Amino acid sequence: LTHNILLYECVGLYNAGARKFAIVSLSAIGCTPLELLISRSLDGSCNNAVNNEVIRFNSALQAMIEDLQATYSDAHFTFLNSFNMVYQIIQNPTAHGNMTSH
Repeated sequence: LTHNILLYECVGLYNAGARKFAIVSLSAIGCTPLELLISRSLDGSCNNAVNNEVIRFNSALQAMIEDLQATYSDAHFTFLNSFNMVYQIIQNPTAHGNMTSH
């Protein structure tokens, strides 16, 4: 459903003259403080069930963006994968300059 809404909005913007699009994926929702509280994570580990759904959603989103690019070749669609960026920082904060992570 959400993909259909986004698809409809992108096509509407294209029809209004837009030719450059940047679509950002969902982030690591299973690692947010609220999700850690809801899932009662005692050790601060992410909720993998939620993150797996996010990954599934993002994969479908990326496929939709690729389809849009194929259909509207005079436009430029960019998919920004924020999940991978955020998840890498959460999993290894010191490698990204964070010396404290509590």
